[in-house]
Amino acid sequence: MAACGAGDRGSAGELGDAEGDVVDTEPRDARPDVLPEASTWNARGSDVATDGTTVLDVSMPRIDDARDADARDADARDADARDADARDADASDVESSPFPLRTRGRYVVDARGARVKLASVNWYGASDTKRVVGGLDVAKIGNIVSAIKKLGFNSVRLPFANVMLHEDHVDASAVKANPDLASLKPIEVYDRVVEALTSAGVMVVLNNHTTHPMWCCNLDTDELWYTSDYSEQQWLDDWAMMATRYRKNPRVIAADLRNEVRPRTLAGTSIPDPLFPT
Repeated sequence: MAACGAGDRGSAGELGDAEGDVVDTEPRDARPDVLPEASTWNARGSDVATDGTTVLDVSMPRIDDARDADARDADARDADARDADARDADASDVESSPFPLRTRGRYVVDARGARVKLASVNWYGASDTKRVVGGLDVAKIGNIVSAIKKLGFNSVRLPFANVMLHEDHVDASAVKANPDLASLKPIEVYDRVVEALTSAGVMVVLNNHTTHPMWCCNLDTDELWYTSDYSEQQWLDDWAMMATRYRKNPRVIAADLRNEVRPRTLAGTSIPDPLFPT
């Protein structure tokens, strides 16, 4: 703390301190270059008076700050321990993982707590104009699934279009290499694909890609989860149906609720759809 000493060797407005250093004592009102400060506890734990003079400097953390730091350190140690446990229990063989999956912190883990790493590929087509996954015209479902596994993937994102779920016919040319599928509905072909994947130990993420069977995505009328001819309630009902349909298959692990929500145009506002009744 600054103090006045006996050795006055300064000019007006200055006093020498006990060690002979000059201490500025000029009245604050005469110092327009110094802004007034409210009394506050500063970062070093010092009390700064309204006249700018330091009257206390304990140079130690506040008790509350120390407690907060201890709590943060404990949380960090706990997180590190959980991360180490997850790494030690890493499920490299996903086929042997007990389901259902869940999250633990930033990790996906199986029923025993072992980490599950998703290596995924997208199998397009069921949301497209052919209403079925791509490749069924040139290869058997089983061969495609085997290729997916051989390439090192353990999960597949499987898009669908809402309208496709309710249609009755499959284009036979789209399943030419799998003629047994030609008499099925598009949703039944989708079922076969899900079954082939999960029976081979491959996990499936259901993906609502579009409302109408189409190539996605352009600036088009499928920009939201509802359209002028397909209501939000229909979309919700479709998801309820899909969840019920695959709930007993533990390797259907997730629902990707909607692909690429976007504006219809680049200029002006187009959300919500002006043609959709509100």
